[in-house]
Amino acid sequence: LIDVREPHETAEGTIPTAQKIPVGSLHEALDLPSDKFQATYGFEKPKRSDHIIFYCRSGKRSGLAHAIAKQMGYQETRNYSGSWLEWSANS
Repeated sequence: LIDVREPHETAEGTIPTAQKIPVGSLHEALDLPSDKFQATYGFEKPKRSDHIIFYCRSGKRSGLAHAIAKQMGYQETRNYSGSWLEWSANS
């Protein structure tokens, strides 16, 4: 589960277990070698075969993140279209 909102947006909260990579940094992040990715983002770089769900505030940027990851060969990705607004309203 990857939150693609900007750091100032995640101050209002995140979905538990989510990791953070702003959508503007996603392509560069997924292009990093595994060791540099881990050092930069603090978690293990996803493998192209991993199941990844992206979310943002309302679903638009997470849809873009999903498309970026797919284009880079990450085939098991999903967009949580309801994103933070849906999750926080139901929690």
